[in-house]
Amino acid sequence: MQTQAKVVVFLPCCGSKHPSGRLLLQNTRGTFLPAESTEPLIQARTSYGFNLDQDSRLTSGFCLYTGSPYQAISSRHLVEEAILKNELRLFILSAGYGVLDAREPIHDYDEQMKGKVAKYWRDAGLVNVIEKIIETIKPSQVYGFFSGERYWSNPSSKYRYFFTESILQSVRHTDSIKSAGCFYRKEGRGVKAILNALGKAFNDCFACGFDPDFASETEISNRRYGNVFIGYDRFV
Repeated sequence: MQTQAKVVVFLPCCGSKHPSGRLLLQNTRGTFLPAESTEPLIQARTSYGFNLDQDSRLTSGFCLYTGSPYQAISSRHLVEEAILKNELRLFILSAGYGVLDAREPIHDYDEQMKGKVAKYWRDAGLVNVIEKIIETIKPSQVYGFFSGERYWSNPSSKYRYFFTESILQSVRHTDSIKSAGCFYRKEGRGVKAILNALGKAFNDCFACGFDPDFASETEISNRRYGNVFIGYDRFV
């Protein structure tokens, strides 16, 4: 597995999906994840009985999701090109799959990262799986784009919780990380508006080549997309 990508990004999954059968890499199967994290993740995926539509066409994760924040990514073809060139490693936190590489072929599914499902992924060690991915890739930059608070106690914050806890652990064990943090909804209402703003923030961050100054400026002044203000929670 290639590990030279220096920028790693995490996005949440979303409820709107279209299993078109489009694959970023043809004739491929597997998780694209480091071997150290693959076995526990696959075991966790098969042990719960997730509501997967096995008859749906396998579609790469980045192509399957069609709702916010993915609709807001106007430079999708450039993002896909960066992924295929291994200039960007994009991962998706998924209620049905735990965590997946954007290239991984997956089925349509109907699950939400809350209640028993979120607790299952916590108990199954999803934080440790993500930490192992980061430790293996050894990126210089790690960014997440999530709504809600960073704490488990908030019922709408499970995605951000998993990202935050795993990256904080990774920072303690991985010397390569020079910039890491989470872009998050600081102010504003409306689920669609918030996720749309996060997608636009990712798009803008990608457009500037993940310049660390983009994160610093967001941390200081926030970024406004419509009625939503995006802040930055810095880990490094």
